[in-house]
Amino acid sequence: MEKLNYMQASILLYESPYRVKETLQTMQKIFDSRRQIVLARELTKRFEEYARGTIEELLDWAAGRELKGEFCMVVAGNENAADELSPEKWWEEEQLTAKEHVAYIIENEGITSKEAIKRVAAERKQPKREIYQAYHQLGE
Repeated sequence: MEKLNYMQASILLYESPYRVKETLQTMQKIFDSRRQIVLARELTKRFEEYARGTIEELLDWAAGRELKGEFCMVVAGNENAADELSPEKWWEEEQLTAKEHVAYIIENEGITSKEAIKRVAAERKQPKREIYQAYHQLGE
């Protein structure tokens, strides 16, 4: 499973006490191990409690406890996300279709559709024929 290190924004979750450990285990698979998390339990109530640390530290914290109350989970964003995002995959981050990818290159670089299709095929590691068909909406 690919790590989600390109995410720059913080993530807030509301989680049941029965799923906190499972959610942390899933996070361990998809986030960098240094990602900081805050678990906040019973916010604005008498037994309000906070636990802060890395995913691994919080898994250790939760392992020996019976968790009660609803939890808010705050996952810190990756401050270095821009450095870690592969420049070859910028179009994935923007969720561009092959047609939109070709149109973007034509518009921003002023090259012909033939040249743009060739470049998009190389960037996406797809056959040029597929990109051509997607751009010209053939086979629909």
